[in-house]
Amino acid sequence: MGIRMKLILFVTISFLLGTSAIGVYSVWQVESKTIEAAQEKLESDLELGRALIDERFPGDWSIRDGVLFKGNEKMEENFAIVDQIGELTGDTVTIFKGDTRVSTNVLEDDGTRAVNTTVSEEIVKEVLENGNTYIGEANVVGTINQTAYEPIMDSEENIIGIWYVGVPNTPYEMIAKELTFSLIMFIVIELIIGISLIWIVATRAIKPLQRTKDVAKEIAAGNLIVDPINIKSKDEIGQLGEAINNMVGSLKGMIININQTVDNLSTSAKEISESADQTAVSAEQVTTSIQKVTEGVESQKNSTEESSKLTDENANNIKKIADASSTVSESSNQTLKQAEQGYTLINQTVEQMSKVDDSVQHSITTISSLEAHSKEITKILSLISDIAEQTNLLALNAAIEAARAGEHGKGFAVVAEEVRKLAEQTTTSTSEVTNLISEIQHYSTSSVESMDLVNKEVTKGINFVSQSGEKFNDILDLNKSLNSRIQEISNTSEQLSSSSMQVAASIEEIAVIAQATTSDISNVAASSEEQLATMEELNALSDSLADASQVLKEVVKQFRV
Repeated sequence: MGIRMKLILFVTISFLLGTSAIGVYSVWQVESKTIEAAQEKLESDLELGRALIDERFPGDWSIRDGVLFKGNEKMEENFAIVDQIGELTGDTVTIFKGDTRVSTNVLEDDGTRAVNTTVSEEIVKEVLENGNTYIGEANVVGTINQTAYEPIMDSEENIIGIWYVGVPNTPYEMIAKELTFSLIMFIVIELIIGISLIWIVATRAIKPLQRTKDVAKEIAAGNLIVDPINIKSKDEIGQLGEAINNMVGSLKGMIININQTVDNLSTSAKEISESADQTAVSAEQVTTSIQKVTEGVESQKNSTEESSKLTDENANNIKKIADASSTVSESSNQTLKQAEQGYTLINQTVEQMSKVDDSVQHSITTISSLEAHSKEITKILSLISDIAEQTNLLALNAAIEAARAGEHGKGFAVVAEEVRKLAEQTTTSTSEVTNLISEIQHYSTSSVESMDLVNKEVTKGINFVSQSGEKFNDILDLNKSLNSRIQEISNTSEQLSSSSMQVAASIEEIAVIAQATTSDISNVAASSEEQLATMEELNALSDSLADASQVLKEVVKQFRV
């Protein structure tokens, strides 16, 4: 699996886990807050309905002849009051005598009012037996409702019935389902957009680095026939690509110069070897001529002339050797300089890549700090959201109180409505900001992972360039060894030139002093033997030079230009 797919898979899984957790929490919060708000409204409606009944029907609750009364008003089948309270609050409303409904707006499945039906055993125990007010979920004639029950007491504080308001759970369940569906659709759409963006960003970020890595591997393998790295960005990766392009160009020039120098060196070594062979032959001929001189004075003259010719030829050959040695020395020095420049350039490239590595590390630190600050902002936004929700609930209660106040509470109701709207706007804005902060955190995490991958690729690039530096260091060592051998050849050529001058002087003395040939011939013979030994040494050095040239050529062949 490539780096791009790993990055996309990691970001996708992280996004799904984070978004799913937020979604589940949000649905749970909406359900719980909605039910909590409904229960608070029911508690307020319970008080509102009780106050309305007390105002409409003054007096105590009582049971007379088995019939429930409020003051002097019969409450059994008094549907007008429960319908009025139901229309005012939007609730289901019921008056119980004991545990039996005697006045209600709750309907059966056939559309008739559910009178003479009883409340559940749980409510009987909590309200009628224990005398507590019950607010919570309950089964009302087969339908789950959010309910509020409180005991009805007579003048002697005896519990004789129950006062009830409630609202079905169905609307709240529908709100939760719609929110869940909307959240799932939002996650799917956001996931598609996020994967597309991550794919584009990862492709653009990794593609130039992949190209740079491939070129570095080719260079480490000795292949300099590569297309230039084309990175348009001016960041560290772009600078690295430009540095490698410059390095490839310089290496190509140096390798071409080294190849030319090696060819010149091989040619010069061949010429030196041929000249040495010719000089050795000439030296042998000189020795033979000198031996013939000892046989007679008459033949000495002819031998002297022949020796003079051979000496001239020998001097010419020595001059060729000296010229070739000078050419080889200059070529070797140039090769040494080129190799040193290449080694320096590679060190500069390693330094540049190290700077890229430092920049990537700094970017990772900065993005991690951004992610930490984003988490702090998320905590603050959560606090603001909680405050906005509390404000919304307070505004709702204020609106209820304003409704109870009637005409005098209209102005207060308008203010409460505006406060509620501002609280809802604050909650919405806080949610949007929280989503944006979550996206920043996800992208920050993705960026840190991408930077870690870039850091690994840069480390590989440093290793590849270091390997190239080691090969150039080997070339540098071979050039130094070759330069030392060429210097030995130059010194030997000087010795040979000196010996040739001695031979020429001896032959001239032979021509002038024919009578004293014995002593002079001995000197010439010694010089000839010395010259022959020098030629053999020169021949050996030329062979060594040829071998060194071949080794250098094999090293250079590792680079294709």
